[in-house]
Amino acid sequence: LVILVCTSIKAMNKRCGVHWLPDACSFIIIGAIVGGILRLAFGADAVERKLSFDNELFLQILLPPIIFQAALSIDKRAFRRDLFPILAFASVGTAFSAIAIGLVSHYVSSFMGEDAALPMMDSLVFGALISS
Repeated sequence: LVILVCTSIKAMNKRCGVHWLPDACSFIIIGAIVGGILRLAFGADAVERKLSFDNELFLQILLPPIIFQAALSIDKRAFRRDLFPILAFASVGTAFSAIAIGLVSHYVSSFMGEDAALPMMDSLVFGALISS
C-alpha cells in the first residue's frame, strides 16, 4: 500500500510539473499528513502503541535504498565539476563550526563560575563532536 501511494505521488508530481520538489520530500510530507490524520482520528496513544518508530529498521532497511537512489539520480558531471567547492565548504565549514562551538561552550561555562568552567581543549573536542 505504501509503495502504491508513493508511486502515485511520484506520477502526480511529474504530471503536474512539480520538478522542483524531490520525491523523498513529497513522500515525507504525505507521511506527516497521514500520521497527523491517524493521530486525530484514533488518538495519540493508540497510534503510538501500534505504529512505533524502529531505529534499526530505518538504518538497516529503509536508509540504504534512499542513499542508493540519491547516488543514482545525482548529476555525475556536475558533482565532479563541483567536487573541490563541495570539499572546501565541508572542511572549512566543519572546522569553523567546531571552533565556534568550542569557544562558545568554553566562555558560557566560564560564566557559571570558576569551578564550573570547561577547559579549552575539552570545549574544542565537544565542538568537534557536535559539528561533525
